[in-house]
Amino acid sequence: MKKQFCVGLMGITLLFTGCGAAEAPKATVVDTKIDIQKELESETAMEDNNFSIDKENIFAIQLNVSRIKDRKSSFQKITDGLEQTVVPQNKTDTIQKSDDYDVVSIIYGDGSKDIFYFFQQGDMWYMETPEGSVYQNADFITGIIESSEELEVQSVHIREPYEWQLELEKETEKFDISFWFKQKVYYNINEGAMTLEEAIDDARQSVKTEMVLYQYALKEGYGLTEQEKQEALQKEIDQAKRAENYNEIKEQYLAQGLSFEESLEKQKESIAMSRAADRLYNAKYEEFRHGKDKIGNTVCETVTEYWNAFLMEEMWPQMENYDLGEYETQLDAAEEQIKNNLEM
Repeated sequence: MKKQFCVGLMGITLLFTGCGAAEAPKATVVDTKIDIQKELESETAMEDNNFSIDKENIFAIQLNVSRIKDRKSSFQKITDGLEQTVVPQNKTDTIQKSDDYDVVSIIYGDGSKDIFYFFQQGDMWYMETPEGSVYQNADFITGIIESSEELEVQSVHIREPYEWQLELEKETEKFDISFWFKQKVYYNINEGAMTLEEAIDDARQSVKTEMVLYQYALKEGYGLTEQEKQEALQKEIDQAKRAENYNEIKEQYLAQGLSFEESLEKQKESIAMSRAADRLYNAKYEEFRHGKDKIGNTVCETVTEYWNAFLMEEMWPQMENYDLGEYETQLDAAEEQIKNNLEM
């Protein structure tokens, strides 16, 4: 079923482990035996469906974003189940697909597709075609698609801050691009065992890439309003306070003359950037889930391939002339400060 998850820009700044970027939901084929020949509960005969599946030419079947190939037994369970669906007795205008539904795509050798949406209403499972035709007797799908319902984290744990991170926060009034750059440089040196020049080059490229992605997300309308930024920040604060080690982290900050909650509040813009990137990623995720698997001339078999192809073939060509001059100036100044501090 439809899930939301995070791309996670400025990943060092966002302190949580066990939250933030989550794996995409996986549709799993299980070995549950499906009784596709079960009798209809209604005593009144129902009209059969009016579509057909070209079983001989199936290349793959995609369950949400998980694609299966070369598994004839799984193909047959799905196609047999589809053929057992029937037109409901009741008026179909009373049966409405909610926002929570599964997508099954039958992919043929020539690249064409048949796409079906599965959803539950009350105790009944239904199937809908892209044209809006609705069929019932679709509960066979519950034995085939196993959605990842446990993606929501039950226990939140905050990663302990690095000593250099606390020192950096002490001297920082505002968490902006200069702070993110410095943070990445110090992380690369202290945790990544890079030389100073390697750390700077890597951090500069990383921050510039994130800024371009963020600007593209804004251009496409995925930015947050001020109210949404504040709501996203408050959600992070509330989540932090539920963490099992919140008091311990709070004490570590207090020992350095810092406030952990104030530190979170300074992350408002980086949180907003991550959420905008999440929205863009989720839009591409939904495109792939709904059967779109081609970017330019590249046919993708996974949502990761689709996202990367989108970045390389669509986003970057559009943003290659984006003016990073303002950011370059800030990065140059931050780089000079880092070098001066390390020379002292």
